[in-house]
This record gives sequence, C-alpha cells and structure tokens, in this order.
Amino acid sequence: MRIMRKIGFIGLGHMGGILLRSLLESGGVNQEEVMISTRTVSKLAPILEAFPKVTITGNNTEVARSCKYIFVGVKPKDVKGVIEEIKGCMVNDVHIVYMAAALRIESIEKIFSGRITRIMPSITCEVGEGAMLVRHNCKMSKEEAGFLNTLLSKVSMVKEVGEEEFAVGTDIVGCAPGFFAGMVAKFAEQAVKYGSFSPEEVSKILVSTLYGTAKLLHQKNLMPEELVKVVATKGGITEQGVEILNEGLPSVFKELFEVTIERHNKIEEEVAKQYKI
Repeated sequence: MRIMRKIGFIGLGHMGGILLRSLLESGGVNQEEVMISTRTVSKLAPILEAFPKVTITGNNTEVARSCKYIFVGVKPKDVKGVIEEIKGCMVNDVHIVYMAAALRIESIEKIFSGRITRIMPSITCEVGEGAMLVRHNCKMSKEEAGFLNTLLSKVSMVKEVGEEEFAVGTDIVGCAPGFFAGMVAKFAEQAVKYGSFSPEEVSKILVSTLYGTAKLLHQKNLMPEELVKVVATKGGITEQGVEILNEGLPSVFKELFEVTIERHNKIEEEVAKQYKI
C-alpha cells in the first residue's frame, strides 16, 4: 500500500502551476494527495478540470496543518511572511520546498529551523524535460533528500548544487529556454530576408531542427563540439557559418552572464535584508 504523503502548494504562480501540473500528469503525486492555498482560485480552473480531487483552500495555515511537504511558490519578498505565518501550525517533520529566485537557504534558516530544500525548476518540466537545480539543508536525511529528488525527477533531471552555483545555474536552467527561443526568433528574422519562406515556416523548421539537434546530442551522448565537427566539414558552408558565430558569440554570452548574474546578486542582496535579525 502506498504511504500518503500530503503535498501542499502555497501560492501557485506561473512556474509553480507548471511544476504541480507536471507532477500530477507524470504520476509523481496523486491528486488526492495535493492541497493548494491560493488567493486566485480562478487561475486553477485548468488544473481542477483535469484533477478535480485536488483540495483547494484560501488558508495557508490549513496547508501547514495538513501537509508534510510544502512547496512555497510566492515571490521572493513574500516568502518570509508566508513561513512566519505557518511555522507555528506545521505538522511534525514538515519539509519546506521553495522556488524563489535569489533567496539563500541560510536566510530561510534564520526564521525556520526545520528541513528546507531550494529548487530552481525550468519551464521545460512541463514536457518532462530539462533540468532542475536542487539544494537541501543539513537537516535533511539521505532518505528524505532521496525521496524528494526521486519525486522531482519525474518531471526533469535533478542536479544537486551548492549555493554559489545558483546564480549561473539560474541562467543555465531557468533562463536558457527564453534565451534559446530568442536566438531562434532572431535566426528566423534574418533567414526570411534571403528566400521566400514565411516567418511561420522558418520558425517551424527551426524549432523542429532544434528539437532534432537536442535529441541527437542526448541520444548519442555527444558534446556540442563533437556535433559541430561532424556537421562543419572542412571548407564547407557550415564551417564558414560557425566561424562567424565563434567570432561574435563569445562577447555576446560574456555580456549576457555578466548582466544577468549581476542582477541575480542585486536581488539576492535586497531579499537578504529581510532576514537580518
């Protein structure tokens, strides 16, 4: 018989909604196990239509009294208030899982002394792909960490990292789908200038090619550089194009990481001020 492990979600923004729906669709959790506390019930219509046995409440403390695993999906500035509201009502051995960007576990530990996991999911978990960054605090046993890692692995690859990896990791995991989509859009924007393809046709072709490229790299266990060597034969068209990319992209990505990591660190400093007790 399966042991019931009640899983609660407090706040269900865009990413939290994707994560919950992905866990339900993957069979990682049963709908009867889930309780959601949210101010805007109307946003839950798609989830409730597909999973009518999910429990809905407008009371965060009800989640705290009922659930062993509490996923906090509110904005970084609101996490402290939520935890302070519920910590006196929590069941024994409660486990807080939060996905707020730029909020360190050390800050949470100043107001909550129990089990804490920080995660950085990707929008790609909606299709059961991509990676998710995970860090557990020292209160977690190997068994508890293993349970949560196994649960999250139902929707994406789980990668445990240190606190210092979250800044660049956010770019690699959380932001990368937007970066890649943006590059495809700019690729398509230029491609239509040199032929009779429509923007829609180019976008569909590029998306299919991008999907196939990723699948090829994954299934053949290739490094990107290896695939470049295979496609960019000496003296060929691809080789010339790759040379252009090699000249221009390093500076683009250098600036991208400098700007985004600086922004991450600034938000981290601002959020951390709430926890200076």
